[in-house]
Amino acid sequence: MKSRIIILLTTTLTFFSCELKDKKEKKLSQNFSEIIIENPDNSNKNINLSKIANGIKYVKLGTSSKSLICSPFRAIFFDKKIFILDDKTRSLVVFNQYGNPICNIDKTGRGPKEVAYIRDFTIDRINKIIEILDIGNKKLIKFDFNGKLISEEKFTDSYLGYYFGKLNNGKYLFFNNNLSPNKSITHNIIVRNNLLKTVKEMLPIRKELINYRLSLPNKLVKYDNGYNLTLYLSDTIFHLTDTSVSKRYYVNFCQHKIPDELFPQLQEIYNLKNNQRTKKKLKLMNSINEKYASNISNIFETNNSFFFQYIYQFKLNSVFYNKNTESTLCAGKILNDFDNGIFGSPIGISEENELVTMIYPFDLMEHINNIEKSFTKDEWKNLKQGKMNDIIKLTEDLKNLDNPILMFINLKEEW
Repeated sequence: MKSRIIILLTTTLTFFSCELKDKKEKKLSQNFSEIIIENPDNSNKNINLSKIANGIKYVKLGTSSKSLICSPFRAIFFDKKIFILDDKTRSLVVFNQYGNPICNIDKTGRGPKEVAYIRDFTIDRINKIIEILDIGNKKLIKFDFNGKLISEEKFTDSYLGYYFGKLNNGKYLFFNNNLSPNKSITHNIIVRNNLLKTVKEMLPIRKELINYRLSLPNKLVKYDNGYNLTLYLSDTIFHLTDTSVSKRYYVNFCQHKIPDELFPQLQEIYNLKNNQRTKKKLKLMNSINEKYASNISNIFETNNSFFFQYIYQFKLNSVFYNKNTESTLCAGKILNDFDNGIFGSPIGISEENELVTMIYPFDLMEHINNIEKSFTKDEWKNLKQGKMNDIIKLTEDLKNLDNPILMFINLKEEW
Protein backbone atom coordinates (compact mmCIF):
# COMPACT_ATOMS: atom_id res chain seq x y z
CA MET A 1 0.00 0.00 0.00
CA LYS A 2 1.30 3.41 -0.85
CA SER A 3 0.94 5.96 1.93
CA ARG A 4 2.41 9.39 2.42
CA ILE A 5 2.09 12.24 4.87
CA ILE A 6 1.61 15.85 3.81
CA ILE A 7 1.63 18.86 6.10
CA LEU A 8 -1.02 21.33 5.00
CA LEU A 9 -1.23 24.96 6.01
CA THR A 10 -4.72 26.10 6.79
CA THR A 11 -6.37 29.16 8.24
CA THR A 12 -7.19 29.27 11.89
CA LEU A 13 -10.50 27.59 12.68
CA THR A 14 -13.10 30.00 14.00
CA PHE A 15 -12.26 31.02 17.58
CA PHE A 16 -9.75 28.19 17.79
CA SER A 17 -6.15 28.73 18.87
CA CYS A 18 -3.41 26.68 20.46
CA GLU A 19 0.14 27.04 21.66
CA LEU A 20 2.56 24.13 21.90
CA LYS A 21 5.79 23.98 23.91
CA ASP A 22 7.63 21.25 22.03
CA LYS A 23 9.38 22.40 18.85
CA LYS A 24 8.64 19.03 17.24
CA GLU A 25 4.91 19.73 17.47
CA LYS A 26 3.11 21.71 14.78
CA LYS A 27 1.21 24.88 15.64
CA LEU A 28 -2.28 23.44 15.48
CA SER A 29 -3.98 26.76 14.86
CA GLN A 30 -2.01 27.12 11.60
CA ASN A 31 -1.58 23.62 10.21
CA PHE A 32 -2.34 19.95 10.69
CA SER A 33 -1.01 16.60 9.52
CA GLU A 34 -2.76 14.87 6.65
CA ILE A 35 -2.40 11.10 6.57
CA ILE A 36 -3.12 9.85 3.06
CA ILE A 37 -4.23 6.23 2.76
CA GLU A 38 -4.75 5.43 -0.92
CA ASN A 39 -5.60 1.77 -0.39
CA PRO A 40 -7.51 1.23 2.87
CA ASP A 41 -7.75 -2.56 2.48
CA ASN A 42 -4.87 -3.77 4.66
CA SER A 43 -6.70 -6.75 6.13
CA ASN A 44 -4.18 -9.20 4.63
CA LYS A 45 -1.11 -7.09 5.41
CA ASN A 46 1.02 -7.78 8.50
CA ILE A 47 3.50 -5.65 10.46
CA ASN A 48 6.17 -7.09 12.72
CA LEU A 49 6.04 -5.37 16.10
CA SER A 50 9.84 -5.06 16.15
CA LYS A 51 9.56 -2.72 13.14
CA ILE A 52 8.03 -0.01 15.33
CA ALA A 53 8.97 -1.02 18.89
CA ASN A 54 12.13 -1.43 20.95
CA GLY A 55 10.63 -4.01 23.28
CA ILE A 56 7.66 -5.15 25.34
CA LYS A 57 6.79 -6.07 28.92
CA TYR A 58 3.75 -7.68 30.55
CA VAL A 59 1.63 -7.06 33.63
CA LYS A 60 -0.88 -9.72 34.64
CA LEU A 61 -3.97 -8.19 36.28
CA GLY A 62 -4.91 -9.96 39.48
CA THR A 63 -8.26 -11.71 39.56
CA SER A 64 -10.83 -11.58 42.35
CA SER A 65 -14.62 -11.42 42.59
CA LYS A 66 -14.40 -7.63 42.95
CA SER A 67 -11.79 -6.94 40.28
CA LEU A 68 -13.16 -8.68 37.20
CA ILE A 69 -12.45 -7.01 33.85
CA CYS A 70 -14.57 -8.21 30.92
CA SER A 71 -14.40 -5.42 28.36
CA PRO A 72 -12.60 -2.14 29.17
CA PHE A 73 -14.40 1.11 28.38
CA ARG A 74 -11.54 3.36 29.52
CA ALA A 75 -8.09 2.79 31.03
CA ILE A 76 -5.93 5.48 32.65
CA PHE A 77 -2.34 5.03 33.87
CA PHE A 78 -1.26 7.46 36.56
CA ASP A 79 0.71 7.60 39.84
CA LYS A 80 1.99 4.03 39.28
CA LYS A 81 -1.60 2.79 39.22
CA ILE A 82 -3.93 1.34 36.59
CA PHE A 83 -7.55 2.54 36.52
CA ILE A 84 -9.96 0.52 34.36
CA LEU A 85 -13.69 1.09 33.85
CA ASP A 86 -15.35 -2.09 32.61
CA ASP A 87 -17.93 -1.64 29.87
CA LYS A 88 -20.13 -4.57 30.88
CA THR A 89 -20.19 -4.33 34.66
CA ARG A 90 -19.76 -0.51 34.71
CA SER A 91 -17.46 -0.95 37.70
CA LEU A 92 -14.14 0.84 38.12
CA VAL A 93 -11.18 -1.22 39.33
CA VAL A 94 -7.89 0.24 40.57
CA PHE A 95 -4.70 -1.88 40.32
CA ASN A 96 -1.16 -1.08 41.37
CA GLN A 97 1.68 -1.08 38.83
CA TYR A 98 2.19 -4.83 39.31
CA GLY A 99 -1.46 -5.64 38.57
CA ASN A 100 -2.56 -6.26 42.15
CA PRO A 101 -6.12 -5.00 42.84
CA ILE A 102 -6.34 -2.05 45.25
CA CYS A 103 -10.08 -1.33 45.24
CA ASN A 104 -13.17 -1.27 43.10
CA ILE A 105 -16.02 1.23 42.78
CA ASP A 106 -19.26 -0.48 41.85
CA LYS A 107 -22.96 0.30 41.67
CA THR A 108 -24.50 0.44 45.14
CA GLY A 109 -27.86 2.18 44.73
CA ARG A 110 -29.67 5.44 44.07
CA GLY A 111 -29.43 7.08 47.45
CA PRO A 112 -27.00 9.64 48.89
CA LYS A 113 -23.33 8.59 48.66
CA GLU A 114 -24.31 5.72 46.35
CA VAL A 115 -23.41 4.90 42.73
CA ALA A 116 -26.02 3.81 40.18
CA TYR A 117 -24.37 3.78 36.73
CA ILE A 118 -20.81 4.88 35.90
CA ARG A 119 -20.89 6.35 32.41
CA ASP A 120 -17.25 7.48 32.42
CA PHE A 121 -14.49 8.66 34.74
CA THR A 122 -11.42 10.87 34.83
CA ILE A 123 -8.48 11.51 37.13
CA ASP A 124 -7.75 14.83 38.82
CA ARG A 125 -3.97 14.52 38.50
CA ILE A 126 -3.21 17.53 40.71
CA ASN A 127 -5.25 16.41 43.72
CA LYS A 128 -5.03 12.67 42.97
CA ILE A 129 -8.79 12.11 42.94
CA ILE A 130 -11.01 9.77 40.90
CA GLU A 131 -14.00 11.66 39.45
CA ILE A 132 -16.95 9.61 38.25
CA LEU A 133 -19.82 10.59 35.98
CA ASP A 134 -22.83 8.73 37.42
CA ILE A 135 -25.67 9.15 34.93
CA GLY A 136 -27.96 6.90 36.97
CA ASN A 137 -27.99 9.33 39.87
CA LYS A 138 -27.05 12.39 37.77
CA LYS A 139 -24.06 13.05 40.00
CA LEU A 140 -20.36 13.83 39.84
CA ILE A 141 -18.80 11.68 42.57
CA LYS A 142 -15.23 11.96 43.87
CA PHE A 143 -13.19 9.15 45.45
CA ASP A 144 -9.61 8.83 46.64
CA PHE A 145 -7.32 6.22 45.09
CA ASN A 146 -8.34 3.69 47.75
CA GLY A 147 -12.01 3.95 46.80
CA LYS A 148 -13.08 6.13 49.73
CA LEU A 149 -15.86 8.58 48.87
CA ILE A 150 -14.84 12.24 49.19
CA SER A 151 -17.83 14.20 47.88
CA GLU A 152 -20.69 14.26 45.40
CA GLU A 153 -22.42 16.98 43.39
CA LYS A 154 -25.82 16.74 41.71
CA PHE A 155 -26.43 17.83 38.13
CA THR A 156 -29.50 19.88 37.23
CA ASP A 157 -29.35 18.95 33.53
CA SER A 158 -31.28 15.96 32.26
CA TYR A 159 -28.58 14.98 29.74
CA LEU A 160 -24.96 14.56 30.83
CA GLY A 161 -23.08 13.55 27.70
CA TYR A 162 -21.49 10.34 26.46
CA TYR A 163 -17.80 10.79 27.39
CA PHE A 164 -16.26 12.75 30.24
CA GLY A 165 -12.91 14.37 31.08
CA LYS A 166 -11.19 17.15 33.00
CA LEU A 167 -9.22 20.01 31.46
CA ASN A 168 -6.03 21.54 32.83
CA ASN A 169 -7.87 24.61 34.11
CA GLY A 170 -10.09 22.45 36.34
CA LYS A 171 -13.16 22.65 34.11
CA TYR A 172 -15.03 19.53 33.01
CA LEU A 173 -15.40 18.31 29.45
CA PHE A 174 -18.53 16.49 28.28
CA PHE A 175 -18.45 14.92 24.81
CA ASN A 176 -21.87 14.26 23.28
CA ASN A 177 -20.73 12.04 20.38
CA ASN A 178 -23.42 13.49 18.04
CA LEU A 179 -26.21 12.78 20.52
CA SER A 180 -28.89 15.45 20.83
CA PRO A 181 -31.82 14.18 22.94
CA ASN A 182 -33.41 17.63 22.88
CA LYS A 183 -33.12 20.84 20.85
CA SER A 184 -30.98 22.51 23.51
CA ILE A 185 -28.06 20.14 22.76
CA THR A 186 -26.44 21.62 19.65
CA HIS A 187 -22.70 21.03 20.21
CA ASN A 188 -20.49 17.99 20.70
CA ILE A 189 -18.36 19.61 23.39
CA ILE A 190 -19.85 21.07 26.57
CA VAL A 191 -17.47 22.66 29.08
CA ARG A 192 -18.68 23.10 32.68
CA ASN A 193 -17.12 24.82 35.67
CA ASN A 194 -16.63 23.27 39.12
CA LEU A 195 -20.25 24.16 39.93
CA LEU A 196 -21.24 22.04 36.89
CA LYS A 197 -22.63 25.07 35.06
CA THR A 198 -22.09 25.29 31.30
CA VAL A 199 -19.49 27.91 30.39
CA LYS A 200 -18.65 27.01 26.79
CA GLU A 201 -19.90 24.95 23.84
CA MET A 202 -17.70 23.83 20.91
CA LEU A 203 -17.81 21.63 17.81
CA PRO A 204 -21.42 22.05 16.56
CA ILE A 205 -23.20 18.77 15.82
CA ARG A 206 -23.45 18.44 12.06
CA LYS A 207 -27.15 18.54 11.22
CA GLU A 208 -26.94 15.47 8.97
CA LEU A 209 -25.40 13.44 11.80
CA ILE A 210 -27.62 14.39 14.73
CA ASN A 211 -28.12 11.23 16.85
CA TYR A 212 -25.96 9.12 14.53
CA ARG A 213 -23.28 7.39 16.57
CA LEU A 214 -21.43 4.12 16.97
CA SER A 215 -20.06 2.90 20.30
CA LEU A 216 -16.45 2.53 19.26
CA PRO A 217 -13.68 2.56 21.90
CA ASN A 218 -11.40 5.46 22.80
CA LYS A 219 -12.76 8.32 20.72
CA LEU A 220 -11.92 10.85 23.46
CA VAL A 221 -8.40 10.33 24.82
CA LYS A 222 -6.16 12.57 26.93
CA TYR A 223 -2.97 13.75 25.29
CA ASP A 224 -0.45 16.42 26.29
CA ASN A 225 -2.27 19.57 27.42
CA GLY A 226 -5.76 18.44 26.45
CA TYR A 227 -7.72 15.72 24.67
CA ASN A 228 -7.75 14.18 21.20
CA LEU A 229 -11.19 13.26 19.88
CA THR A 230 -12.98 12.10 16.75
CA LEU A 231 -16.60 11.84 15.66
CA TYR A 232 -18.70 9.18 13.98
CA LEU A 233 -18.17 9.04 10.18
CA SER A 234 -15.53 11.77 10.52
CA ASP A 235 -12.06 11.62 8.98
CA THR A 236 -10.67 14.26 11.36
CA ILE A 237 -9.00 13.99 14.76
CA PHE A 238 -9.35 17.18 16.81
CA HIS A 239 -7.33 18.40 19.78
CA LEU A 240 -9.17 20.13 22.60
CA THR A 241 -7.45 22.39 25.16
CA ASP A 242 -8.71 24.69 27.90
CA THR A 243 -9.57 27.38 25.39
CA SER A 244 -9.90 25.91 21.91
CA VAL A 245 -10.48 23.04 19.51
CA SER A 246 -8.05 22.55 16.62
CA LYS A 247 -7.84 20.15 13.71
CA ARG A 248 -4.88 17.89 14.52
CA TYR A 249 -4.96 15.05 11.98
CA TYR A 250 -6.91 14.57 8.77
CA VAL A 251 -7.11 10.99 7.46
CA ASN A 252 -7.58 11.14 3.69
CA PHE A 253 -8.95 7.85 2.37
CA CYS A 254 -8.88 9.22 -1.21
CA GLN A 255 -11.41 7.44 -3.43
CA HIS A 256 -12.60 5.45 -0.41
CA LYS A 257 -13.56 8.58 1.52
CA ILE A 258 -17.27 8.94 2.33
CA PRO A 259 -18.67 11.29 -0.37
CA ASP A 260 -20.37 14.46 0.84
CA GLU A 261 -23.55 13.67 -1.08
CA LEU A 262 -24.28 10.73 1.24
CA PHE A 263 -24.69 12.90 4.34
CA PRO A 264 -28.00 14.55 3.30
CA GLN A 265 -29.39 11.03 2.86
CA LEU A 266 -28.66 10.35 6.53
CA GLN A 267 -30.72 13.35 7.55
CA GLU A 268 -33.58 12.34 5.25
CA ILE A 269 -33.63 8.88 6.82
CA TYR A 270 -33.57 10.29 10.35
CA ASN A 271 -36.67 12.38 9.58
CA LEU A 272 -38.67 9.28 8.59
CA LYS A 273 -41.05 7.48 10.92
CA ASN A 274 -39.51 4.78 13.12
CA ASN A 275 -40.83 1.82 11.13
CA GLN A 276 -39.38 3.23 7.91
CA ARG A 277 -36.22 4.67 9.43
CA THR A 278 -34.66 1.50 10.84
CA LYS A 279 -34.58 -0.52 7.62
CA LYS A 280 -33.34 2.33 5.41
CA LYS A 281 -30.75 3.43 7.97
CA LEU A 282 -29.35 -0.11 8.26
CA LYS A 283 -29.17 -0.46 4.48
CA LEU A 284 -27.33 2.83 4.03
CA MET A 285 -24.92 2.21 6.92
CA ASN A 286 -24.06 -1.25 5.59
CA SER A 287 -23.38 0.32 2.19
CA ILE A 288 -21.08 2.92 3.77
CA ASN A 289 -19.20 0.28 5.80
CA GLU A 290 -18.70 -1.88 2.73
CA LYS A 291 -17.64 0.78 0.21
CA TYR A 292 -15.86 3.40 2.29
CA ALA A 293 -13.23 3.62 5.01
CA SER A 294 -14.55 5.19 8.22
CA ASN A 295 -15.22 4.72 11.94
CA ILE A 296 -11.87 5.87 13.31
CA SER A 297 -11.29 4.78 16.91
CA ASN A 298 -8.60 3.90 19.47
CA ILE A 299 -6.80 7.20 18.89
CA PHE A 300 -3.64 7.02 21.01
CA GLU A 301 -0.73 9.45 20.78
CA THR A 302 2.74 9.37 22.33
CA ASN A 303 5.59 11.88 22.04
CA ASN A 304 6.76 10.26 18.82
CA SER A 305 3.83 8.27 17.42
CA PHE A 306 0.13 8.42 16.62
CA PHE A 307 -1.91 5.21 16.47
CA PHE A 308 -5.49 4.69 15.33
CA GLN A 309 -7.76 2.07 13.83
CA TYR A 310 -10.50 2.27 11.19
CA ILE A 311 -12.99 -0.05 9.52
CA TYR A 312 -13.11 -0.88 5.82
CA GLN A 313 -15.33 -3.58 4.33
CA PHE A 314 -16.30 -4.56 7.90
CA LYS A 315 -12.64 -5.31 8.77
CA LEU A 316 -10.45 -3.57 11.33
CA ASN A 317 -7.22 -1.93 10.15
CA SER A 318 -4.44 -0.43 12.28
CA VAL A 319 -2.27 2.59 11.47
CA PHE A 320 1.03 3.73 13.04
CA TYR A 321 2.21 7.23 12.16
CA ASN A 322 5.69 8.37 13.18
CA LYS A 323 5.65 12.09 13.98
CA ASN A 324 9.43 12.46 13.63
CA THR A 325 9.84 10.88 10.19
CA GLU A 326 6.27 11.57 8.97
CA SER A 327 6.02 7.96 7.83
CA THR A 328 3.06 5.65 8.21
CA LEU A 329 2.53 1.89 8.44
CA CYS A 330 -0.84 0.21 7.95
CA ALA A 331 -1.83 -3.39 8.63
CA GLY A 332 -4.71 -5.70 9.30
CA LYS A 333 -2.61 -7.67 11.77
CA ILE A 334 0.33 -6.76 13.99
CA LEU A 335 2.64 -9.73 14.63
CA ASN A 336 4.43 -9.93 17.96
CA ASP A 337 7.79 -11.21 16.77
CA PHE A 338 9.49 -10.45 20.10
CA ASP A 339 8.17 -13.62 21.76
CA ASN A 340 5.58 -15.02 19.29
CA GLY A 341 2.75 -13.72 21.49
CA ILE A 342 -0.22 -11.66 20.32
CA PHE A 343 -0.74 -7.92 19.95
CA GLY A 344 -4.06 -7.62 21.78
CA SER A 345 -6.48 -4.68 21.85
CA PRO A 346 -5.09 -1.15 22.38
CA ILE A 347 -6.45 0.47 25.56
CA GLY A 348 -4.19 3.38 26.51
CA ILE A 349 -0.85 5.12 26.95
CA SER A 350 1.26 4.44 30.05
CA GLU A 351 3.04 7.01 32.21
CA GLU A 352 6.28 5.95 30.47
CA ASN A 353 4.76 6.90 27.09
CA GLU A 354 4.18 3.28 26.02
CA LEU A 355 1.25 1.99 23.99
CA VAL A 356 -0.68 -0.47 26.17
CA THR A 357 -2.73 -3.37 24.80
CA MET A 358 -4.96 -5.88 26.57
CA ILE A 359 -4.68 -9.63 25.95
CA TYR A 360 -7.34 -12.08 27.10
CA PRO A 361 -6.05 -15.32 28.69
CA PHE A 362 -8.10 -17.68 26.51
CA ASP A 363 -6.80 -15.97 23.35
CA LEU A 364 -3.20 -16.21 24.50
CA MET A 365 -3.43 -19.84 25.64
CA GLU A 366 -5.12 -20.89 22.40
CA HIS A 367 -2.46 -19.01 20.42
CA ILE A 368 0.42 -20.72 22.25
CA ASN A 369 -1.27 -24.11 21.94
CA ASN A 370 -1.53 -23.64 18.17
CA ILE A 371 2.15 -22.67 17.96
CA GLU A 372 3.14 -25.80 19.91
CA LYS A 373 1.21 -28.00 17.47
CA SER A 374 3.05 -26.49 14.51
CA PHE A 375 6.53 -27.51 15.76
CA THR A 376 8.28 -30.77 16.54
CA LYS A 377 8.99 -31.62 20.19
CA ASP A 378 12.63 -30.59 19.87
CA GLU A 379 11.77 -27.33 18.12
CA TRP A 380 9.15 -26.53 20.76
CA LYS A 381 11.64 -27.29 23.54
CA ASN A 382 14.10 -24.80 22.05
CA LEU A 383 11.40 -22.12 21.78
CA LYS A 384 10.35 -22.68 25.40
CA GLN A 385 13.90 -22.27 26.59
CA GLY A 386 14.61 -19.30 24.35
CA LYS A 387 12.44 -16.75 22.61
CA MET A 388 9.13 -17.79 24.21
CA ASN A 389 10.43 -18.53 27.71
CA ASP A 390 8.89 -15.49 29.44
CA ILE A 391 5.48 -15.64 27.78
CA ILE A 392 5.11 -19.36 28.45
CA LYS A 393 5.93 -18.79 32.12
CA LEU A 394 3.28 -16.08 32.11
CA THR A 395 0.63 -18.60 31.10
CA GLU A 396 1.64 -21.46 33.40
CA ASP A 397 -0.95 -20.69 36.09
CA LEU A 398 -3.34 -18.84 33.79
CA LYS A 399 -7.03 -19.77 33.62
CA ASN A 400 -9.50 -18.94 30.85
CA LEU A 401 -11.60 -16.65 33.04
CA ASP A 402 -8.69 -14.83 34.67
CA ASN A 403 -8.34 -11.09 34.21
CA PRO A 404 -6.52 -9.91 31.07
CA ILE A 405 -2.80 -9.38 30.66
CA LEU A 406 -1.49 -5.93 29.76
CA MET A 407 1.31 -5.56 27.24
CA PHE A 408 3.37 -2.35 27.41
CA ILE A 409 4.98 -1.50 24.05
CA ASN A 410 8.01 0.80 23.99
CA LEU A 411 7.66 2.46 20.58
CA LYS A 412 10.72 3.59 18.64
CA GLU A 413 11.45 7.28 18.21
CA GLU A 414 11.84 6.74 14.47
CA TRP A 415 11.18 4.06 11.90
